[in-house]
Amino acid sequence: MVKSKPHNYEVQIGGSNMDAYKPITDNWYVSKFNSVNEGLKPYTFPENIKLADCTLRDGEQQPGVVFRKKEKIAIAKQLDKLGVSEIELPLPAISMEDREADEAIIALGLNAKISVFSRALKSDIDDIANMGAWGIRISLPAGDLQRKYKLKITDDEYIGKMLDMVEYAKSKNIKKD
Repeated sequence: MVKSKPHNYEVQIGGSNMDAYKPITDNWYVSKFNSVNEGLKPYTFPENIKLADCTLRDGEQQPGVVFRKKEKIAIAKQLDKLGVSEIELPLPAISMEDREADEAIIALGLNAKISVFSRALKSDIDDIANMGAWGIRISLPAGDLQRKYKLKITDDEYIGKMLDMVEYAKSKNIKKD
């Protein structure tokens, strides 16, 4: 167990001690480092800050977290109510429930722009274009080992594939503004 005192806080590294955290409720804690002087320095932000939220796509990657269609719709409505600029939805090819939730959220006509996660496949891009999404987030494994052993393509082929998929998505008029 190592103890250190950065920024006048005693922090225990190792073990299950929560000394580095202060409770904000009975079940939630926040790091004491969120309130050290360096973290409170004034920042200059632009007048308008736009947030893109990936809760509906990335949130389910946490073990034990599954959002049902009804919950996804409720979360999207709340994010929109909060003023989130863009909501990212999961890949519709994952399951029929994900597809139905994506379609229902797009059909809500929220103020937030709706983008959808996609593999670098024309069939995924076609599905998303047909759903009427504002935007698409094309994913292609970036690691050199994945390119070499999973995709079995060179760096030049990788870049060419991504450029081809972006051009294909643009030809479908997915980004509307």
